[in-house]
Amino acid sequence: MRQNFQDSRVYNTYEGINIPSSGNHNVYMNGVFGNHLTVTDYNGPEIIKEFITFPSTGTISIYENSISNTTCIATLTSSNYQQQLPLEVKGNMKFYSLIGNGFYEMVLTRDVSRAGRL
Repeated sequence: MRQNFQDSRVYNTYEGINIPSSGNHNVYMNGVFGNHLTVTDYNGPEIIKEFITFPSTGTISIYENSISNTTCIATLTSSNYQQQLPLEVKGNMKFYSLIGNGFYEMVLTRDVSRAGRL
């Protein structure tokens, strides 16, 4: 997994994770120390099923393949995230960018049949 330095310099923490091919996987985004970036690397879709915790102190932007204005597929806040879920994320690399602070927990799956309404 590789990422351009310019894309990652605004983050206090940067984490690469592997999502299992079946079942649900809880992803923890720890923005206690500031901005956080979680990256997954898989050539296929992942689905954000839900958030267990979503404080009002940050915004999560989701990107496909790279971080840029043109690859951002959604920007989630505490007031709009429920209306946008489940959310399918495509591309080889998926970027989950937390700008702000707080502790966020989301549930991801690669199994489309487990995603709920899509």
